[in-house]
Amino acid sequence: MSIDVLLLFFAATLGWALTRAALCAVAATREVIAEGRSTALRIKLLFASAIAAAYGALTLAHAGPGWYPAGGGPVLAVIVAAAIMAIGALINGGCYFGSITYIGRGKAEYLFTLVGITLAARTNLAARLGVGAEAHLRPAPSSLELDTLVGIAILFSLAAGYSIVRASGSRLYGRVWYTLLAASAATLLYLRLPGWNYASVLVSLSNIDHQAFNWQHNALALMLFAGAIASSFVGGLWQPAGLTAIGSARRLIGGFVLASAAQSIPGGNDTLLAWAIPGFGGYGVLAYAVMLAVLLFCWWVSTRRQSSP
Repeated sequence: MSIDVLLLFFAATLGWALTRAALCAVAATREVIAEGRSTALRIKLLFASAIAAAYGALTLAHAGPGWYPAGGGPVLAVIVAAAIMAIGALINGGCYFGSITYIGRGKAEYLFTLVGITLAARTNLAARLGVGAEAHLRPAPSSLELDTLVGIAILFSLAAGYSIVRASGSRLYGRVWYTLLAASAATLLYLRLPGWNYASVLVSLSNIDHQAFNWQHNALALMLFAGAIASSFVGGLWQPAGLTAIGSARRLIGGFVLASAAQSIPGGNDTLLAWAIPGFGGYGVLAYAVMLAVLLFCWWVSTRRQSSP
């Protein structure tokens, strides 16, 4: 089996597992405020830390790529962009990962999220405003530094897994397993194509550059969504919903805001969670923390308003 075919398999597996693991940041933060449970957030911690442990261990064993994410925009730009990305996710009703899940479950309105992402790439507001940023790769850390990073990542993975199972009992074993499956697929995919995501394909297509004709990148995006749809069919999660004018407009605007903000970080929450943070990129940790904080605050304000007489 060639490496290209394997990558297609990894992308389909990632889509399959994401549908079952439910890693949407919007839903996870709402659960914390509205239901007083942090299970979904801990699931996300497990996902990122499992990838981090794999990256570190593979590099330590000289089987990894010898690179880690670096760069990122200016600190203030990253903070502001992450806050705006959180607002975009709320407008959209789901983050980058959540949009995959909802499209996979048959919610056609989320196709307009993809249209919004494409429009954002075409207009490229961040670059026009002078706050666009690009990630780049840096060499693997020294052996001593790597030993420390691997140890931290493994401890995070063990702590996250233990806390989820301990707090939730056997009913979440399946979700934890799918989270680890998604982490494994993402690790194998990003080792070969660092920084790739489905939005990057839309960016390439919008600009009609050479990446638009990279069959592998485009096929990976298709397989990602195909895996999500197949998973929904098999798991009884397929719940098709028709289009509404308001819902479609929300997805379009939300996708545009999400992608426009991601240009200044750079990367959407999917790339941050599956590549920048596990690869020990500081800008990814900062951006994701700000995004979660803004989401939690917005849900808290919404809950307070609803409970007021």
